[in-house]
Amino acid sequence: KKYSTHALWRSPLTMIRGSAARRTLATAVWGSEFSPLKVSFIGAGKMAEAIATGLKAQGDVHLNVFDINKSRLALFQKEFDATIFKKASESVVGADLVVIACKPQNIETVGKALCGSIGDKTIVVSILAGTTLEKLGESLGTNKLVRTMPNTPATVLEGTTVWCCGDGISARDKDLVSKGLSAFGLEVEVLEEKYLDMATAISGSGPAYVLLLMESMIETGVHMGFPRETAAKLVQQTVRGTAIYAMKSDANSASMRADITSPGGTTASGLYSLERGGFRTVVADGLWASYRRSLELGGNDSNVGPGRVVKR
Repeated sequence: KKYSTHALWRSPLTMIRGSAARRTLATAVWGSEFSPLKVSFIGAGKMAEAIATGLKAQGDVHLNVFDINKSRLALFQKEFDATIFKKASESVVGADLVVIACKPQNIETVGKALCGSIGDKTIVVSILAGTTLEKLGESLGTNKLVRTMPNTPATVLEGTTVWCCGDGISARDKDLVSKGLSAFGLEVEVLEEKYLDMATAISGSGPAYVLLLMESMIETGVHMGFPRETAAKLVQQTVRGTAIYAMKSDANSASMRADITSPGGTTASGLYSLERGGFRTVVADGLWASYRRSLELGGNDSNVGPGRVVKR
């Protein structure tokens, strides 16, 4: 078994109702020893904001934050009542969780600032694309590491986070991480780190691909004559409804698509044009390019995928 999806998300129906289920959890969700849960953010960007939103909605959480961007610090202070710090090293003292949310290329600089300040019991959760557990350990001087790949729908508590643990993470630590990540959506633990780079291409970058498709559909609707607001509503609900429809069904996407494609009909004509234009290949090429870039960021061989020559 290469991955596991945790109990809160066992069935498609539970996935759909996930946000409501999370909101009903008692503030004691973290356990009495984490009351309140102390979380420190190194970096206060959009993804950190999304995670903070989910954590604050989950239960009793106190946030510390360090960032060189003063406007982002002010936002965290206003929206989450976070304690802001001028020094990264001071922000992590006494934290239960430290979320590394800086730019991947800055991990060595951040590591120098934090090394020696992270407590023995503190769990470090990284959201950095392409940055391996080995690299994180070398930079931060700890082995209690979790590498994750979240995505931006976490902002509305509908995110997808794929994660993998380092050797220093105990069963108790994993339980806390699972609860924390489920605060803002689906969380999937994988047992091999290589799947994090794959997840970066699919779920991490995935919202951008979906939004590009939506943008294309909306613009075409406007071109046809729809008011922009109407076209946007039609496309947004179509994407939302299709996702829920697929999640509730036991059928695969190909058979579901076939069920709504009448012979000689409008859908068949549209699909034919998309296929003739190389739709599947273009999508696949985009995902492979994202995957290769994630490998490159981690200093790994990116010579993978269709048409690539395997080095001997």
